[in-house]
Amino acid sequence: MSTNDISITFDAISGAERLTSLYLDDKNIDDIDGIGDAPNLLTLHLEGNDLKGDIPIALYLLTSIRELNLGYNQFAGKLPNIIGAMTSLEKLHLHHNQFTGRI
Repeated sequence: MSTNDISITFDAISGAERLTSLYLDDKNIDDIDGIGDAPNLLTLHLEGNDLKGDIPIALYLLTSIRELNLGYNQFAGKLPNIIGAMTSLEKLHLHHNQFTGRI
C-alpha cells in the first residue's frame, strides 16, 4: 500500500487478529484513532504522513509493538515518559519531526 493516497479508518482493527505488520508510509494519514486496538501488531510504519502534535495515546496502547516508525511527520513537543512502558519496543524511528527535550 505504499505511496497511494487512500482514506483509512481503524474502527474495526480489533478484529484483525492475524495482523502483525502494517506499512502505511506516505498515505497522507492525519488521524490514527483506534489503531491502538490492533491486538497483535508488532510492526507499524507511518512514515511520511500528516500526523501532527503530540504522539497519539493510541500508539502507547500497542503494548506488543516491536518496531514503530513515525519519521517524516509533524510531531512536536516532548516525548512523554509513558513511552518507557512500551517494553517490547526494539526499534523506534522518530527522525524529521519537531521533538524537543531529552529522551
